[in-house]
Amino acid sequence: MRETASMTGRSAQALRRLRVAAAVLVAPLLFAACSGGSKATDTKPTESVAQISISVPNGAEKVEPSTKVKVTVKNGKLKAVTVADKEGKPVEGELSADGTAWTTTSSLDLGTDYTAEAVAVDQHGLTKTAKSVFETVEADKTLRFEPVPGRGQTVGVGQPIAITFKTKIKDRKAVQDALVVETTPRVEGAWYWVDSKSVHWRPKDYWPAGTKVTVKANLKGVKAAPGVYGAKNVSYSFNISKNANILKIDLKNTHRMQVYRNGELLKTIPVTGGKPGWDTRSGIKVIMTKEPSHRMRSSTVGVANPESLDYYDLDVKYALRVTWSGEFLHQAEWSVGDQGRRNVSHGCVGMSPANARWLFNIVQIGDPVEVIGTKPSKKMELTNGFGDWNIPWEVWSKGNAEGSESVG
Repeated sequence: MRETASMTGRSAQALRRLRVAAAVLVAPLLFAACSGGSKATDTKPTESVAQISISVPNGAEKVEPSTKVKVTVKNGKLKAVTVADKEGKPVEGELSADGTAWTTTSSLDLGTDYTAEAVAVDQHGLTKTAKSVFETVEADKTLRFEPVPGRGQTVGVGQPIAITFKTKIKDRKAVQDALVVETTPRVEGAWYWVDSKSVHWRPKDYWPAGTKVTVKANLKGVKAAPGVYGAKNVSYSFNISKNANILKIDLKNTHRMQVYRNGELLKTIPVTGGKPGWDTRSGIKVIMTKEPSHRMRSSTVGVANPESLDYYDLDVKYALRVTWSGEFLHQAEWSVGDQGRRNVSHGCVGMSPANARWLFNIVQIGDPVEVIGTKPSKKMELTNGFGDWNIPWEVWSKGNAEGSESVG
């Protein structure tokens, strides 16, 4: 009995040892099962990792108004961007498709303080802000110009577009690239600089009758010369007449003018042109003004002595100016006997009172006047009115502002 009891005691003692060992083995397994490789101990960032960059540095001065303000972000997306002046007037801009870049799409104003502000958000939803305050350059002069034709005018098929600036243009390319011509129907044409202040646009051929034209001068922020900037964008429109008048004058073979409208010959008029020494210019001219009466004085062409056979001081009727130097088409009742036969004028094209009145009522500013038959040395000059059509298209279309896109 004692042996049995002793064995029983030993068995109980062994059982207790097994239970302790099992507990020691099971505890790590339970800990491993509960943890399961979890990263619960990782912590969320408290500061955004987004990095914002503004292209114009904070405190920048004399920033060119044509400058594009660009805001970019790394490690995030742009949530809000504004570039505005002190009054809160914003500058238009555009956000990239991926939300990482924003760029201004319009020019800045001259002499203006701007504040650029941006907010970005990173992948954790944390935001970052950035700010830049800068100032644009002030202009010594602003770019101003006079256009021909004027706003809302209706002109003939030979009228070029002329933009004459108040100051000399140093950077022709920058200015020309800001000028846009839109037409209905579409018309091929090109810009050409007549001089340092004037640039003209004309079609390859005469305008189609009834064309509608809009000129956009997107000059805001454009630097035309040192200290000279465009202050604003301007747009205006005009129309080409539905009556395509073309005047053809032969001063050698027939001494007559043929008047065409939309390809149809309306009338043939006997005329007289400039006598030897006072030759009328050959080439294509454009009617610039219509004056019911105009005082003509020989003193303006160097003849001031009343005793000279070439002296004159008189008022002429139905005067159509075609050059700045003083050539007109007009009534000349004193030379009716020579009209259709010989040239006896001081450079103008004269006709009878009845024909001059009829012509005056038919034509319009912008109608082309094609003159042939005079001395080769007497050619219409580019700047003596609108001599644009005398430059071959092959030359005109290439333009003369280096690097510009001149062809419309």
